[in-house]
Amino acid sequence: GLDPRAFEEMIRSNLRIQKFNELLTKDVSVPDEEIVAAYEKENNKIKISYLAFPADSFVDKAKVEDAEIKNYYEAHKNEFIIPAKEGSKDKAAETTGAFDDVKADIKTFIAGRKAIELAVKSAGGEYDRLMGIMTKENLTFEASAAKLGLKIVESGYFSKNESIEGVGEAGQVTDVAAKLKADEVSRAVETGKGAIIFKIAGSQRYDEEKFRIEKDDYLKK
Repeated sequence: GLDPRAFEEMIRSNLRIQKFNELLTKDVSVPDEEIVAAYEKENNKIKISYLAFPADSFVDKAKVEDAEIKNYYEAHKNEFIIPAKEGSKDKAAETTGAFDDVKADIKTFIAGRKAIELAVKSAGGEYDRLMGIMTKENLTFEASAAKLGLKIVESGYFSKNESIEGVGEAGQVTDVAAKLKADEVSRAVETGKGAIIFKIAGSQRYDEEKFRIEKDDYLKK
């Protein structure tokens, strides 16, 4: 163990480090406007009117060649490692799943990615048609969509870290929404489940009382 003198020196050293850290941090503060801006970004809510282009509608058109599956397998072998049996400390006991065992899963994954790409492409085409009608005939987003036989859906309110039913995680949507002007229609936006075209239908500011209560904890994140 430590002799008394060494122990005392260790304590003094720790105290010096603690005091130094306090000096470094005592005057460091985040401006309130930056705190509010970050909190707003995460907690302000919007709802949207949107046209959905689900990836599921394009899966049948997403053709996947055997060569693509094999290339993916070779490039991502580390994703298919089968852990060693429980209790084994031998790293070499790990094995890579056989190609034939994972081929179907890889094909499903690649087809899903391709389906999303097709959904985005389709949404881009419809966006161009919508903009043509809105500009030429001076119609609203809703009226132009109706004229093209497209069904608009309205979401509930959501924040950046929530999910939109039927669409997926909201982060990408809220990022695009933050750059839209009033009544502006977005271009095709890729989502976890395909693509959408949307405009903001309403907004809700964060709860200021809740922010005052949560502020200190929020700063610790």
